[in-house]
Amino acid sequence: MSKPLLVFDGDCSICRRSVDTLVRRRWIAREDTIAFQELPDEHVEPVWNAGIHNELGAVDPATGEVRSGVRALAWALRQGERAAALGRFLEHPLVLPFARPIYRTISYNRRILAPVANTGLICACDPDFRLRWRFALLAVMALLIALLVYVAGTSIDLRAADGRVLVSGPRDVFALTVVGWAMWLALAGAQLGLQKFTDLVGHTSMAMALGLVVFLPAALAGFVLAPGVLLGVQALFALVAGGLVASSLRKRLASLELRTSWVAAWAVCVGAGPLLGLFLLGRW
Repeated sequence: MSKPLLVFDGDCSICRRSVDTLVRRRWIAREDTIAFQELPDEHVEPVWNAGIHNELGAVDPATGEVRSGVRALAWALRQGERAAALGRFLEHPLVLPFARPIYRTISYNRRILAPVANTGLICACDPDFRLRWRFALLAVMALLIALLVYVAGTSIDLRAADGRVLVSGPRDVFALTVVGWAMWLALAGAQLGLQKFTDLVGHTSMAMALGLVVFLPAALAGFVLAPGVLLGVQALFALVAGGLVASSLRKRLASLELRTSWVAAWAVCVGAGPLLGLFLLGRW
């Protein structure tokens, strides 16, 4: 009995790393995997028609049977000894309805999760734009960023020279962040079409999440450091985090063929948003 070949997008770093992990754990043999770009001609059309540009595929070289997505992964895993139980679990009628949307949120947004450098060429396996899967990713990123902002804001306590409270606690930090994001979304929405707009929001979310994770240690240091020292530490981490976000965003925008001036526009929104928020809160 022949084994199916697990077919993946060779241009996608997430796909390559995922397959490498499966091989390293010996859940699947290297010879049982193949990049779509290296697939024999007789299997290209059936695998393409099954949706390889959107999801993993699996093809039986002997029979030509093709599966895609979670079912393709489960089919490939079931052929080995170490992960056969996992393959059967993924195909269970109670599990599959939940596994599919999680997997598709990743696969349809893989160019945002792991952007491809802009070389002027269109990758053969670029996923289709599906609004519901883009919104699914944006919803997850919004929740993650909200959580990180809340945690980061727990030790923020900025006061004016006369002692007036400017920003204090997660609630204030969240409100000021929302104002900056609203400015950024309004600017992007006014100039970009729906797909590129959601692409930009997705890339910005990924970059901002990175910056918040970098800033998190400084926020948590508020529970152990004196206020004077804490302000300096948080300012330093904020500069480092801002630099990383700007660098990440610049590379990500290149994959969208957007000019670097968009990074400057993001910086203006991030800087002016909190100032406007302070004015709206009556603290400026």
